[in-house]
Amino acid sequence: MATNDNTNNSKSFSTSENEIRQIIGEDYAGDLEGSQLHAVVPKLDCPHLNEINEVGPDGINIQSPCLDCSNIGENWICLSCYKVYCGRFVNEHMLMHGIESNHPLVLSFADLSVWCYKCDSYIHHPALLPAKRAAHINKFGIDIHV
Repeated sequence: MATNDNTNNSKSFSTSENEIRQIIGEDYAGDLEGSQLHAVVPKLDCPHLNEINEVGPDGINIQSPCLDCSNIGENWICLSCYKVYCGRFVNEHMLMHGIESNHPLVLSFADLSVWCYKCDSYIHHPALLPAKRAAHINKFGIDIHV
């Protein structure tokens, strides 16, 4: 059965392996061995949205490397200063930037999600749309349909 853990205004849902097998079919069920799937529901508001700055005239280049280690995978862009650093599963340079600069909101180049370090949650809000649109256009060559 699905469980709902409402922590920090963010929800996490877990689904049993049997339920997943029914949803995706037995052909793909072997890929699930030893894994647990869950969905993350972002917060719909964040008190730190006022710390977002406008996207520059050049937009967002999702191919930008990490400024510290030159990594080109799993990078994030700071929505305050628009510097690019790698994520926590690489060398944690964006996490360090967030701590040192006190810039809370960052956008993932991988899935275009936004994380707030101060809220410790994913965020979904209309104020994030300009940055998400710029990244989406650069990544896919088309605008987001809203």
